[in-house]
Amino acid sequence: RCIDQAGEVLIRRVWAERGDDLPIPFRIQLLEPDFLATDKTEDLKDGGQILNGVELDRWGRAVAYWLYKQHPGEQYFGRLGDTIRVEADDLAHVYHEDRIGQVRGITRAAPAIVRLRDFDDVVDARVLQAKIAACFGIVIRSMPGFDLGSTPSTEPDPDDKSLAEQRLVPGMIKQIPMGTDISSVNPPVFDGFVDFAKVSLQSIAGCLDLSYASLTGDLERVNYSSGKMGWIDQLMATEQTRWLMLIPGALDPVWGWVTRSMK
Repeated sequence: RCIDQAGEVLIRRVWAERGDDLPIPFRIQLLEPDFLATDKTEDLKDGGQILNGVELDRWGRAVAYWLYKQHPGEQYFGRLGDTIRVEADDLAHVYHEDRIGQVRGITRAAPAIVRLRDFDDVVDARVLQAKIAACFGIVIRSMPGFDLGSTPSTEPDPDDKSLAEQRLVPGMIKQIPMGTDISSVNPPVFDGFVDFAKVSLQSIAGCLDLSYASLTGDLERVNYSSGKMGWIDQLMATEQTRWLMLIPGALDPVWGWVTRSMK
């Protein structure tokens, strides 16, 4: 989930202290990428550099990571910005590398962020439109030569209110003055919402390597063949993520820590 949201995750090896009763001499600590000191960027004397909290040698290989001691959102005044240096041998940085030399991960939802925002705006507008449509209203106009509320069609009632002060209630029957024209207020209707929603969600699903049916649960136009093809494509994308990112980036380093510690 952290990789899907932030595009990366940190797995740190923390050596056990004396007296800890553990089958292996270390613990595994999972860290959000927010712990990386992104404000630490500088050139080093040996030809390397620190880029967004990742220390690289002159060949571009990660040799260490600079981490905040506390999550940036939980730091208080006086400890803000305190960092520690963790050797690359004690930390696995898991992310999908899309280009050569990439140092940080990018969430898969990044290409869909604009579409997600536009879709959310349209949904909010649709809800507001439904609320406006539920508020039925009328417009009262007086005909030329008549004064609204002063010329009733029947004998005047001292307890009767003017039309401008009255409200519509279900089942009401009301006589109106002569020379009065009443028309209803009809809000505009956006008829293309369903088509817009399907196209937007299809595009979002493609950015997330998911099928439209898996993202929305909409099986209206899905048959056995199309559903199976969608699942096959999704499984292929999942296998690529598994073999190209999770296994080499997370499982292999952790298993290496375990096997080396038992020698």
